Formats: sequence, structure tokens, C-alpha cells
Amino acid sequence: DLDKPSEVGVDRLINSYAGLHLYQCPLIIIDFGTATTFDIIDSGGSYNGGIICPGVNLSIQSLANNTAKLPLIEIKKVEKLVGKDTTSAIESGIYWGYVSLVGGLINRLKEQNGFKDAQIIATGGLSGIFKSDDPSARAKAVVEATTHFNDPEIVSKASTGLKKAMKGLDMSEIPENERLQERGW
Repeated sequence: DLDKPSEVGVDRLINSYAGLHLYQCPLIIIDFGTATTFDIIDSGGSYNGGIICPGVNLSIQSLANNTAKLPLIEIKKVEKLVGKDTTSAIESGIYWGYVSLVGGLINRLKEQNGFKDAQIIATGGLSGIFKSDDPSARAKAVVEATTHFNDPEIVSKASTGLKKAMKGLDMSEIPENERLQERGW
């Protein structure tokens, strides 16, 4: 049903494949990476498409790099909605803005696509920060779908139909400073 299936990123295919094998469909898989992506798997297990939004860290960097005085912050869970200084205002805007973005898109996807019973799966480096504040209160435990890169069978099946088959990665070959941060949950 996709207009351009070849444009679907390998990361999204792997997340979808892992979700299919770990959970009952339908699924809404949210990946908090460089981009925040939503992938939709219907009750029959078909990939229906998705949504791509700027990622949390990309948004933080954009504010710091493209404004005169806004500082670079680190994302963290904040309790108060209204910040009392510039830093806390940015922290609140990023944190609660993404909680609202995710909750709002989940609700719209459920309403507009007949996914009322969809399971919500979160993955990616920042998913742990947001999982307890999912407004729909339906989020599952975090799926480590992106860690299946070292399972050759999953990687091979997920890459079927791509121009070049993917291979698993040996993390020891990647310099520590180039790896994604540890998950920490």
C-alpha cells in the first residue's frame, strides 16, 4: 500500500519486524532517534506507513545553534510545566512538547486509522525518558528492536527486497565515542 516502499528506512523495517515477532498486532512503534518516527503495522501484520518528526536532540541542537541566546540543554524528565528561567523553560518545552506530540499523534492514529486496540511500542535511545508519561497509558515496556542488528536471521529477513543485504554489526568495531549512548533503564 506504500507509494514508494524503497524509501522506508532499514531502521524502521527492523523495528517493524521485531515488533511483529514480539507483540500482537496492530502496532504503533515509536522510535526516539535522530528523528522521532511512528511506524504503523495493521492487524494483518502489514506495514502501513508512518510519521517522521524531528528528533528530540535535533530540536535541542537547533534551538541552541539557530538562536542568539538559547543555551544547549540535555533532555531530562521535568515535573513542572512552566519554567522559571530560560534553561528550565527550554527543558519543559522539549520534554512536555514531545510528551504532547507523542500522545497527540497516538490518539489521532487510533482515531483515524481504526487502531483503537493498537499496542504502543517505544524504542530508541530516549524512549526511557518518555515511557512513563505516555498520555494514553498504554505504552508497553521498551522494545530493544534496534539491538537486533547482531542477529543475522532478523537482519537478513528485514533486509529482504533491499538492493543490498544488510549484515549484523560487531559493536567492538565501532569506536566507543561513535556509539549511541547506553540506554540506562
